[in-house]
Amino acid sequence: MNTVNSDNFNETIEGYKSYTKDFMYEVLKEKGYKESQIKEILEVMDNGFHWSKDDMTMEQARRYKRKY
Repeated sequence: MNTVNSDNFNETIEGYKSYTKDFMYEVLKEKGYKESQIKEILEVMDNGFHWSKDDMTMEQARRYKRKY
């Protein structure tokens, strides 16, 4: 059951973000990426999360479709 609402949205997103970063780190490490490459990838992802969390409403996020 999805219980995300405006009161717990940011906290929920932070949990998803942390899990995703840990998952990505492990996969990239297993694939032989260097620490510096992993750090750069995770920083870019963080910037995207920051933009989306701060600049989009929950309604916009629900309706957003990937461009690529």
